[in-house]
Amino acid sequence: VGLNRRELESLIKSGALDCFNHKRSQMINSLDILLTGSKKERQAKQVGQTSIFDMLSEDDYDKYAKFEMEDIEEYPKLQKYKMEKEVSGFYLSGHPLELPEYERFTQRSNITSLDFFTEEDNRKHIKIIGIIQIEKKFGGIKISKSGKQYAVFQIEDKYSTIDVLAFEKCIQQCGHQIFNGNIVEIDGTLSVQTNEIEKTNANGEIEIEQITDVKIFANNISSLSSIDENKKIYIK
Repeated sequence: VGLNRRELESLIKSGALDCFNHKRSQMINSLDILLTGSKKERQAKQVGQTSIFDMLSEDDYDKYAKFEMEDIEEYPKLQKYKMEKEVSGFYLSGHPLELPEYERFTQRSNITSLDFFTEEDNRKHIKIIGIIQIEKKFGGIKISKSGKQYAVFQIEDKYSTIDVLAFEKCIQQCGHQIFNGNIVEIDGTLSVQTNEIEKTNANGEIEIEQITDVKIFANNISSLSSIDENKKIYIK
């Protein structure tokens, strides 16, 4: 098939070609050679050339023409998960927060999921381990009309995402932690607001629909390495 480099690389990164039993690192590393060989073969067929391999049996073809990829180490699981997210928008073969090295950190969260909040949770102190996600157009660190810095992004756990708002004081202390894909601990205050809007149903009748807006106002954003630095030891 006539795939260009970007398309083939995306298939490899997503895990779509794992069925060929090669490491993703091997396939990425061999891309240039594979694409060059494929291009030459297509060009030869277009001009009606016959190569020596066309006259060989299938067994002989495998013997003489099979390309051996360099045996290199596979990418770490975390890198593979990030690649999947990069090309598909989803973690496909696993989630970073399920890796053993992050399990002890996720236990620090004082919530079980980002999906279930009510107005009773408004102003609740919240602590969560998650992955920062920044929308290209609307997210990241910005400047308000009054000239103060603020940041808008999302924090993602294993199941869902929630909006996060950080103001100037937090950014001055922790702004260097706000970048896409960073795994952090956010300490902040939960905001849960329920708004009612009028909506016309299929029968033309007016219905009242409740929409719950949930976000976290971040007080502190910590890297996992800094959490390790602040271990406490109690001596009895």
